[in-house]
Amino acid sequence: MGYFDGMARAVFKRDESGSTVFYPWGVLGKGRLLPDEAAEKRVFRFVKLYYQISLVLLIGLGAFFDLWYSAVLLPILFIWYYLQCKAFVSMYPVSHSKLTIKQANTGAAAGFGRPVLWALFIGSALFVAAALWLTVSSQSFDQRAIGFLGVLLFGACAGKVVYMLKVKP
Repeated sequence: MGYFDGMARAVFKRDESGSTVFYPWGVLGKGRLLPDEAAEKRVFRFVKLYYQISLVLLIGLGAFFDLWYSAVLLPILFIWYYLQCKAFVSMYPVSHSKLTIKQANTGAAAGFGRPVLWALFIGSALFVAAALWLTVSSQSFDQRAIGFLGVLLFGACAGKVVYMLKVKP
């Protein structure tokens, strides 16, 4: 399983009856009970495709053009996601069970392969080291602050990946 499988798997869970529940907005929203495996596969394929297209477009625009292009694209991508999710699941009943952060992380861990998780951990650790170096070696307050925020952000990412490695089935 790859990176995008894990990302997409984080918004799905099985409820007490064994039915699959899809949470379009993750832990922030309500879930929809998917009636069968075909609906689950269809929604999963879309969510995975959405993550693939969004990541490539946002990083590509940010890397090669002004960041404002990515900022303009973001609401367009959200509207596309909203409309597609609504088309896929609006006719399905709302689930009364909530998706917790722990369940989302466990679902993501099940979707990621171990090599992907280890690569994410190593990458996060390298970014922590780079941000720490920036914090220590910089002369200006702005650069030290950015370095410190980088240590916090990528340290949290590394911690989340360690948790996913721990709970991975």
